[in-house]
Amino acid sequence: MSGNVLFICQGNVGRSQMAEGYYNHFSHNQGAISAGVDNVGAKYNYRPTDLIIEVMREDGVDISSQSVKQVSLEMLVGVTRIVVLCEPEICPVFIRDSSISVLYHQITDPAHSGREATIQIRNEIKELVKSLLTS
Repeated sequence: MSGNVLFICQGNVGRSQMAEGYYNHFSHNQGAISAGVDNVGAKYNYRPTDLIIEVMREDGVDISSQSVKQVSLEMLVGVTRIVVLCEPEICPVFIRDSSISVLYHQITDPAHSGREATIQIRNEIKELVKSLLTS
């Protein structure tokens, strides 16, 4: 897959952050960005949660410098694929009605999950990203 990818989840503190990290790690470039539907950046100090950073680091991917962002229309510039990891109906209309290819792949939110569940979610996202890179 070529071009830029936008990964979206509800808050951009877990799922989409992991997907962005894996995509950029496996593709050896910074072609992926991530964002959340909800504006929760300030609540999380504009960074992924400590547990998300930790489980990614354990798998060899450092996402500690990634920032939490709310999705905006401007983010679609240059994007060739959007991957939605949360419920499609919570996405803004400009995402659902976009002419850009949108893939919906709902993954459990790790927000209130323990460490083991978060690792399972991480591994599911890792496999999804690998499949995106070969499609």
